[in-house]
Amino acid sequence: MLAEAIRMFAVRGFTSVSLDDIGAAVGIAGASIYNHFGSKLELLETAFDRGTAALYLHLSGAYIEPSENAILRKLARTYVQFIVDHPHLIDLQTTEIEHLPEDRRRQARQAQSTYIDEWVHLLRSVQPDLDPVTARITVHAALSVANDVARTPHLRRNPHVPEAVEQICVQLLRLP
Repeated sequence: MLAEAIRMFAVRGFTSVSLDDIGAAVGIAGASIYNHFGSKLELLETAFDRGTAALYLHLSGAYIEPSENAILRKLARTYVQFIVDHPHLIDLQTTEIEHLPEDRRRQARQAQSTYIDEWVHLLRSVQPDLDPVTARITVHAALSVANDVARTPHLRRNPHVPEAVEQICVQLLRLP
């Protein structure tokens, strides 16, 4: 149910999808969704929470690597794989954040910013001469390239794209 809601919100937009639409897509009455979620908004909030949790799980998993360079390389690989595996979730987090209530929107943006801060910190550890602004823009550029794959169906279906995008991210980050 949540996966279908995420897909529909990403493809059609949060405001264009009703609980009846989601229910029909999963073979239940729209009102039955209330047995699992209090509202359509709660589905959106849960989607954001799950997406954020998954990104932070990948981040913590990367820290097992022996160096900042290796951590960043693993982050690039796992981020690209995440967007290939969950394109609608990434798309949703990029396009539908404005539909969250102000406090949840602030939390989501803070979580995104903190996630990027980790990449920036790691990048500056690998490249200490890089100023903070340039490092942040560089990280945003790498993530934007990857995010574009999530939003471009013919790219994410190509089996060669994940490796190519990972290499582009590594090159943008100028990793040794």
